[in-house]
Amino acid sequence: MLTNLILGCIGLILRAAGAGARQRPAPAAIRVLGWVMCAVAAWAAAGAVGAWTPLWLLLLVGLGAALISFFGVGDRPFLKLWADVAAFVAIAEASVPSLSLGGFLIALALILGGGRWLDQLATKFSARARVWSAIAVSVLALTLVGTQAGLAGFIVRRPLCRIAYLTITAPFEAHKVVLATGSVAWLDHAVESDADRPTWGAVFFHGANSDGAHQPAAIAMRRALLEAGFVVLSVDHPGYGQSPTPALDAPGEQWDPLPTATAAVQWLSKQPNVGGIIVVGHSMGCTDVLRLLVAGAKVDGAVLCGAGLKDSSRDEYWYGRFHADRRLPSGSLSREKVQEIRGRYYDNLVLAGQIDSTHPPVLFVRFGLEHENLVATRDQLYQAIPGVKEDWTLEGFTHYLSSFGNLGIVVGNARATGHMADRLRRWRGQLESTGSAGNQDGSSLQP
Repeated sequence: MLTNLILGCIGLILRAAGAGARQRPAPAAIRVLGWVMCAVAAWAAAGAVGAWTPLWLLLLVGLGAALISFFGVGDRPFLKLWADVAAFVAIAEASVPSLSLGGFLIALALILGGGRWLDQLATKFSARARVWSAIAVSVLALTLVGTQAGLAGFIVRRPLCRIAYLTITAPFEAHKVVLATGSVAWLDHAVESDADRPTWGAVFFHGANSDGAHQPAAIAMRRALLEAGFVVLSVDHPGYGQSPTPALDAPGEQWDPLPTATAAVQWLSKQPNVGGIIVVGHSMGCTDVLRLLVAGAKVDGAVLCGAGLKDSSRDEYWYGRFHADRRLPSGSLSREKVQEIRGRYYDNLVLAGQIDSTHPPVLFVRFGLEHENLVATRDQLYQAIPGVKEDWTLEGFTHYLSSFGNLGIVVGNARATGHMADRLRRWRGQLESTGSAGNQDGSSLQP
């Protein structure tokens, strides 16, 4: 809720700045800025209800409305109303995933109603006051958004100066599913199911972050899967997100995450109209996927994103992370027990050697800007995986799909999710064309 309010306030600040700046008789450059700020206000407001839209589309809407206003139609109220509606239509069309109708209409009503009031209020001030106040508020608003973009650029080691591809959103909670093991998963729908055609499903396993399926990188990956046309079940790893942690005195067997991963695959496979199923892991989640392959899970493909081997040189660091990620008191588990759990359930090299060569096809995804320990070990892991596999690198983007989270707001790069979605879409097409994917009655899905 706090994140939604923050994004809503950013939208209001942007809208107030735009309302003042686009009034006549302000200089042309200031009026253009006003139209653009009003369009960007819709982008921030829609982000509060879960939109994931690149900024360039809204910049075009703002510039287009500014040009129209300079060709004889002036500042008529209908033009301003049209510009606000056009911005939201663009957001709804480009957003991944589709916005819920209720949230979309609430955000639209607030921007239309609040925008109309701000436009009227702006006319009561002198032109000089409007210009200077608009400039001041614009600087403040751009600082709020720019700080997020700057932090993201710093964190991902690549300037997010490709500001046109910037996305901003509040993490939204999809349909909550409680699995047979008591762990929690989240169901996202890309499109409405077609009653005459099976829909592809993806079970997604996140990386090592206590937020689980709501961490920034997981949200970016979920958006890519949704854009690629999958129904996505995102699993909170045991101890992460809303999934419970085993009792501290529980035997080692109860720390095994495989039952939760298996339950997630079984749950999605039983849903009406879900045909082919793939399993997708990011970072730590790759271990869940490898264990499913070892166990012979009935899936049609597996995707490993940012996988590598255990970093034994930093055992003390990972001992602390084991507790911190699962929100356990520091040192509450002995080093011996943590070492036992990690060795039994989280050793990717051992798991790769146990996979049967007849496993479903594997897509091994590397990131162009990657952690050094993963760069040093991912070749060894890839070579250890037998059977049908394919290697692909997402150049120019980080281990976290160039995403970043701050104050609950997720900032990302639309190009990262777009490239990932395109590759997943083409890979699914390969599975369909080769007949590798089977639906619930054993027949193959056709493209």
